[in-house]
Amino acid sequence: MNSAQAEPFKPQLRAGVAFGPPLWNNGRRVYYVKDAVTQWFYRIGEKEHFLLSRMDGSRTLPEIEAEYSQAFHRRLQPASWLQIFALLHKRHLLDGDDDTLAELKRKALVQREAERRIFHKQRLVLFSPDQMLTRMLPWLSFVYTPAFVGSALLAILAFEAFVIAQAPSLFTEVKHDIAGYSSIFFIVSIVLLAWIFTLAHEFAHGLTCKYFGGSVSEIGLMRNGIYFLPYCKIDDALLFHNRWHRVFTALAGVFVNMLMLLPFAFLWWLSSNKNGLLSSLASTHRVFLQFIQMLCAFMLLFFQVKILLNLAPFFNADGNLALSYMLDRISIHKDAQLFWSQLLGIKRRSKDTFDEQKGDRKFYILYGISCIIFVIALSVLIASLCFILVRAWLGPVSAWYLLPVIIVWLAASNPIASAGIQKLLSTRKEQPTGKATRPASASEKEQNDHTYENATSNV
Repeated sequence: MNSAQAEPFKPQLRAGVAFGPPLWNNGRRVYYVKDAVTQWFYRIGEKEHFLLSRMDGSRTLPEIEAEYSQAFHRRLQPASWLQIFALLHKRHLLDGDDDTLAELKRKALVQREAERRIFHKQRLVLFSPDQMLTRMLPWLSFVYTPAFVGSALLAILAFEAFVIAQAPSLFTEVKHDIAGYSSIFFIVSIVLLAWIFTLAHEFAHGLTCKYFGGSVSEIGLMRNGIYFLPYCKIDDALLFHNRWHRVFTALAGVFVNMLMLLPFAFLWWLSSNKNGLLSSLASTHRVFLQFIQMLCAFMLLFFQVKILLNLAPFFNADGNLALSYMLDRISIHKDAQLFWSQLLGIKRRSKDTFDEQKGDRKFYILYGISCIIFVIALSVLIASLCFILVRAWLGPVSAWYLLPVIIVWLAASNPIASAGIQKLLSTRKEQPTGKATRPASASEKEQNDHTYENATSNV
């Protein structure tokens, strides 16, 4: 057999390249791709996914082009092929690039090690928990059984009914013991409990992601305002083709935190019941018993509200993530921000944005109105609670003087208001370049990931 009869070229992606399901982003369908060697994520468009997913070594370029023409009713120009293969070779995603793959893997490792030593995008990477979660999973896999989940949900519903029934007593107790909340010991206890709850929350995300077949690349500290809180990176959830696996991963943290509140309800009930098991401690350990009662009341009121707010789909939190995954979107909150920015003329409307699904306009209009109503109601509720607590602590005169400060603080800390102010004050116009950027994690807020979405823009 001579060179003229050589086997035709059949492109094949190398092993370890995984494709995620189709997700909607700003009105367009996109796919996430993960390179298991470098742990880098890439976001590609629908046409690019069509081409790359067929590079399995069984089709020639003319066969792929014929399938493409039949699906999109357009021919693929040679310039598009050159651009696609240039990007694939640059990231060594094609089979046969083994010589340079080791160097790329080394660079990715050096980059991750450098990010662990500094705050990168407001994050400080501490370690990779993947192996630890792998060892923990066999011991904790029972928590994913229907029997445990069902029993836990019934316990949470009973807990919510108890808190609602006892809400007047809890609030009266918090208001009565407001001076005790300024003690150093109480503040340290609350901060410590906040860290414990947050760590459990993040590990629940990571363990659930691991249970459904993903990997957890890092855990560390993330800046949230003036605070630094733990985080766990679960980017592999974007690769789960079962949407409910993505939803369960997003809700795992709230689920665990609600279970962690159950002992506080039991302790508060014991400490509040004069004829209960702890009544014998009232005479000898009155201060300790009062502290337990005060701490439990605070946890049942404020910590529970904080946990439940995490379920609201109107913030960039677990509730938004779960609803986005349920509807096969990347982020409903960000899509709604872009939609309303374009609707109000704050941002120039891109061609065909939000037009592929005609129901998007009605959905995002309803979502935006609901979001405004929710934020206003929540701000009024928080302002009222703060006013009542400050009045009980410092007196009515000081409370009225501090009320404007509370209102300004709520307006400044409102993520919707702050996002709107930033967009109104910003004069920089974003120009889509279609150029490749440094590969980044799929969970980074800026979505600064390498994109192939424009590789076939000239088709």
